[in-house]
Amino acid sequence: MEFPPLFLGFPRRPEGCASDSIGCFRSRHSRWLAFQSVGFGLAKRVFSRSTCRRRFEFDTTAAVVAERASGGRKAVRASRGKYVPSTRSEVMPKRPIWYVWGYLLLISTVAFAGALLAMVVLGRNTDAALAWLVRCSLIMLLVVATTSWFIRRDRLSWVRYGVSANRRAVNSVFVGFLGGGALALLWALIVQVWAPFEWSWNPAFRMQALLMAAAAAVALGVAEEVGYRSYGLERMYEQHGAFAAVVVPSAVFVLAHLSGGMPWQAAVLVVGTCSLLYGCLMLVTRSLPLVAAFHVANNLIQDALLRTGEGSLWRPEFQNADAPHDHQMAIWACMGGANLIVAACVWLFRAKFRRDGAVASWPKQ
Repeated sequence: MEFPPLFLGFPRRPEGCASDSIGCFRSRHSRWLAFQSVGFGLAKRVFSRSTCRRRFEFDTTAAVVAERASGGRKAVRASRGKYVPSTRSEVMPKRPIWYVWGYLLLISTVAFAGALLAMVVLGRNTDAALAWLVRCSLIMLLVVATTSWFIRRDRLSWVRYGVSANRRAVNSVFVGFLGGGALALLWALIVQVWAPFEWSWNPAFRMQALLMAAAAAVALGVAEEVGYRSYGLERMYEQHGAFAAVVVPSAVFVLAHLSGGMPWQAAVLVVGTCSLLYGCLMLVTRSLPLVAAFHVANNLIQDALLRTGEGSLWRPEFQNADAPHDHQMAIWACMGGANLIVAACVWLFRAKFRRDGAVASWPKQ
């Protein structure tokens, strides 16, 4: 038996039927056509190369890319409805040199404004853990909103920084937590060498304080990495190179901690070298989730093991109570040295994989 040609869509009306009646549609001939056409249609959609082998974004990115390439509306209209590669491969639009400096200054100002607003709203009689959580949350919201405005103004996407709902981002968060936790344990070992101590259960521990401290650590880590290691770092990298992209945000990062009352030795030796490490990680991985998770895990382990508070699980009891103060410069210097060693290893890792072509680069202007 010969059948009419198939097409992808609703089944054709079989020959010999004068109308699309139910009886005609239920004939064996038309049911066979319906089965084949629907089956081939599904197979074509499932195994299509455009949906299985590559990831694409739709419409607006195509228009932007075409507009930048041709500078006219004809190319934009011609590109409507076409699929284009992910925005991670887009080229950043050119901006003046002062643009990135203005961004970093605005981020610092917004963070200070968030801290001030939290202090004004909550007052002095609020629970310390709750006040810290509200402060960090406000800073995170303002910093992320400001950075999002800059990214959208340049018609870019968070995807170029590895922020997406896929398995790679989840794996990056997991790897970042492992790395940050390992670095915090290394710091604890350094403290143990210079000022021997033993951990004991913290009698002032409160579960509510632990949960709020953990949420605050997540919010603050995300805010700092979004503000200093995403859009601003890439802008600095495009305009001034990798060295400036790592050092300049780190300098601003140190100044922000100095304004919060941290001793300058600790700010330079520990916070500054940590910032250099985070910048190297971002240049290597191009993954903001990994760097943020690394930062958050480092802070969480410090809060649990080395800092004494209501949210700390354990309390370090030093054999000599004066040892941490007497050897604090040596402790900070060793922590900074460990951070620089890890950063150097990351940088060498980056150079090797750049030679092998395994690490993707942000496209140049």
